[in-house]
Amino acid sequence: MLATVSQTKDRGPFDDLELASKRLKAVGVRLYAVGVGTRIHHNQLLKLASHPKFVFKVPDFNLLYDSVKRIKKRICKGKWVVLLN
Repeated sequence: MLATVSQTKDRGPFDDLELASKRLKAVGVRLYAVGVGTRIHHNQLLKLASHPKFVFKVPDFNLLYDSVKRIKKRICKGKWVVLLN
């Protein structure tokens, strides 16, 4: 899992997550995208994820932990690596 906690339209600097996701997908990494909040740009999440069914949305950070637990139960068969800004 790649994560950036400050990646929004109104903040910077931005990581080029789309470029990073393309490189990871090219070597066979399956990528999931989790958007948090009400101002999520669904098309951006689709560009990051390996497949549309790998895109998840969470209404706010208070619900993130429980949502990640549910998502993890559905998809996790390997290890997660978390990279933070």
